[in-house]
Amino acid sequence: MTTTAPLFDRRTPEFPTIPNVTLHDPQNRHIKVITVGAGVAGILNAYNIQIECSNVSHVVYEKNADVGGTWFENRYPGCACDVPSHAYSYHFAPNPDWPRFLSRREDIWSYLDRVCRVFDLRRHMRFGVEVVGACWDDDAAQWRVKLRRRGVDGSSVQQEEFEDTCDVFLYCTGILNNWTWPKIDGLESFEGRMIHTARWPDGYHGEEQWKGQRVAVIGSGASSLQVVQSMQPHVAEMDIFVRTGVWFAPLVDDLPEEYVYSKEEMERFRRDPEKLVEHVKRFDTQLNRMWPAFFTGSALQKSIREKIEARMGQLIRDERLLQGFTPQFAVGCRRITPGEGYLRAIQQPNVSVHFTPVTKIVPNGVIGGDGVLREADTVICATGFDVSFRPRFPIVGKNGVSLSNLWHDQPPCAYFGLTVPDMPNFMMQGGPPSPVQNGTPFGGFHAAAGYAHAAAGYALHIIRKLQRENVRALHPKREVVRAFARHVDDYFAGTVFADACRSWYKDNETGRVNAVWPGSALHYRKVLENPRWEDYEIEYRDKGNMFSWMGLGFVQEQVTPEADSAFYLSVDNIDPLWMKEIQGTGEMGTAGGQIK
Repeated sequence: MTTTAPLFDRRTPEFPTIPNVTLHDPQNRHIKVITVGAGVAGILNAYNIQIECSNVSHVVYEKNADVGGTWFENRYPGCACDVPSHAYSYHFAPNPDWPRFLSRREDIWSYLDRVCRVFDLRRHMRFGVEVVGACWDDDAAQWRVKLRRRGVDGSSVQQEEFEDTCDVFLYCTGILNNWTWPKIDGLESFEGRMIHTARWPDGYHGEEQWKGQRVAVIGSGASSLQVVQSMQPHVAEMDIFVRTGVWFAPLVDDLPEEYVYSKEEMERFRRDPEKLVEHVKRFDTQLNRMWPAFFTGSALQKSIREKIEARMGQLIRDERLLQGFTPQFAVGCRRITPGEGYLRAIQQPNVSVHFTPVTKIVPNGVIGGDGVLREADTVICATGFDVSFRPRFPIVGKNGVSLSNLWHDQPPCAYFGLTVPDMPNFMMQGGPPSPVQNGTPFGGFHAAAGYAHAAAGYALHIIRKLQRENVRALHPKREVVRAFARHVDDYFAGTVFADACRSWYKDNETGRVNAVWPGSALHYRKVLENPRWEDYEIEYRDKGNMFSWMGLGFVQEQVTPEADSAFYLSVDNIDPLWMKEIQGTGEMGTAGGQIK
C-alpha cells in the first residue's frame, strides 16, 4: 500500500508542534533493530519483522558460522530434543517430515535451515560476528553495539572490531548457551581426554574412537542421558557419577519415545494438514492440561508421581539403582525427562553408576565422594551451563546501569521475563522468568504454548509502539518490577519448584526460583498479548507535544487513493440474529406478517 501526505502542512508559527504526518503510517519513522543470536528465537524475530513490519531494518548478528544456536553448537553423541518433534515447529511452518517422535540435532538443524531458505531469512543475518558489548546512548536514544568479526572456524584470531547502532536491541542468546566447566578440584590435572558436552571434539565420534575406552561421565541431565546411551555399547567401561536423582517420565501416554515415523505417515501429514494439526494438538493438549501437577499436594501431582514410580520400577530391575535414581523431591522440581534408552544402558555389564558427586580429578581418573579412584581415559562433563542470566558481554543502560552488576547484586528478574528497568528499548527472550518448564519454545501450532512466539510477538508490540507513537525510549518502572518479583516469590512458595532439589530453575544457594514463569505457558501467552504500557517509563521524541504522533488528523485510508475509507462498513459486521430477522420478514418492523 502506498500513501501520500495530506495536501497541506499545518506547521505554521501559530501551530508549530503539529507535524505533517498520518496516523500510524510506518513511513513516519524508520526503526533499526539488532538481534543477538540466530537460534530459534532469532530466526523467529527475522521472520516476524520481515512479515509484520514496514520501514524497519533488521540485522541479526550471530557468532557462529550459520543459524541454529544450540542446534548448531552441540555435536555430542545422541544430541536430541526431549520435546515431541511436531510440537517443535514454528506455527507458520509446520513440518510433516520429522523422522522421529524425538528428533536428533541434525534433523532439527535441517528444519531451521529449511525455514531460513524458504523465507530468505539469512539476508538479515551476519555470521561470524560476535557481540562484545552494548551501551545505551541517551543523547541519540540508540544502542551502540560493539562487534567483533571472528574467523570462519569461530576463532577470534586477527579480530576486527566495529560498531553498529539501533533503536531496538533484542537479546536472543538462549538460556542454555554459555557453557562452563564444573568446579572440581584437579580438573586441569587430568592427562586423558577432558570433554564438555557443549564443545564435543570433531575427532571423537563413533565406535572406532570409543572402542576399548574407559569413560567417566559426570552429571545426570539431558546431555548425560543422551551421551551414555550412545556410547555405552562401544566402550570398554563406563563410570557414571550421579549427584541428584531423576524422574524418568513418558512424554505422552500413547507414543513410545523411540517411535520412528513411517514414510506413509509423513506423506499423509504432507497431503492432509488436518491430520498433522490433529497429531500436534494431541501433544499440546496434554501439555496444557499438566499445570495443576506443579502444585504441591495436588491430586494430579500425586497421580503422576505414582505412575512415574511404577514405570521406573518396571524399567529399573536393580534395587540399588532404583533407590539411587528415585528422587526425594517432588516430580517437576527438576526437569523431568524421558530415558528408556538410558535406563537400558546403565544396566549393562560394562556400566557402573555411582550416586556421589565427584570431589577430585587426578591425572589418571576421577575420585568420588566415597574416596574411590575410578581410572579413565576420557572424562565427559555433562554439567550444564551458566544459568545466572547475567549477559555474557557488558550491557550498560541509562545512568551507567550494568545489567550484569544489577543481577549480581540482586536476584535476576525481568519484567515478564522480557524487559529491564534502565534498559530502554531492550528486550530479552527467555529471560527470568519464562515458561521453560511448562512449554516448548515453539509451542506447536499457532504458538498455543510457545514462549518464543509469545515473546517475539511482544517485541513487535515494542517496535510498533516506538514507530507509531513517536516514542523515544521505554523501559519498565523499577517499582513495577519489584512488585512483579514479589508476586513470583509468593507464587512459587506453594509449588513443587520450591522443594529441596538442585535445578537450573533456581538459585541453588538461596532456593529462589528464577527461571520459571509463575503460571502455565498458556497463561504466559495471554499475559503478553496486550502490553500494559502503564507499567513503563515512556519518553517521547517530541518533548513539547507527546501527542504529535496524531499528526494532522488523517488516517492512512484517507490519504491512500486505493484504500477503502469506509472500511468500518461490512456485511461481516451484521449480527447473525439481526440478519435472520431482516431476511425472514421482507420489511423492517414485521415478523411473520405481524406488527411487533
